[in-house]
Amino acid sequence: MWRMIKAGLMGILLGIAGGVIFGQISYVKNIKNKAVTEIMSDAVMYDNSEDEDRVMRIKVEYDGDSDTRNRLDEFESYVGNNVMEKIQSWLGDNYNKKFSYIEMRHNLVMAMKDINDVASKAANEWGISADADSQFAYEYFDATDECPAGYYETLCISLEDR
Repeated sequence: MWRMIKAGLMGILLGIAGGVIFGQISYVKNIKNKAVTEIMSDAVMYDNSEDEDRVMRIKVEYDGDSDTRNRLDEFESYVGNNVMEKIQSWLGDNYNKKFSYIEMRHNLVMAMKDINDVASKAANEWGISADADSQFAYEYFDATDECPAGYYETLCISLEDR
């Protein structure tokens, strides 16, 4: 009798442990998949701890019509992701470590026209005919996992309907 109770308890413990492990694996998998589509419209685009912990962010804003706030966030995220991917392709892997803050800002200023073109093209792919206007500004951001709340130098990309 004791063996059956012991085997039953062992089965329950193994089932719980297996469920926890399987659940954790599923959670990590979902987080990794979400990271690909993470909203980058308010993302950190430059963070170099060796350069006095200077941080540069990107912000995409669209003033046109949108069905819902979620749909607007998806659109701004799509544009932000496209711009971030293009910047990374221009500057190469590990650009955070290759460039100082000043060099990074200079590269982005020199590429403003191209950044506007990428943002407009991404908007057109989404089905919205919009012109992009990029500029640097100091913007306030709420606290995130990546950064504390505060003002950051920000590449602001404004989209306006044509």
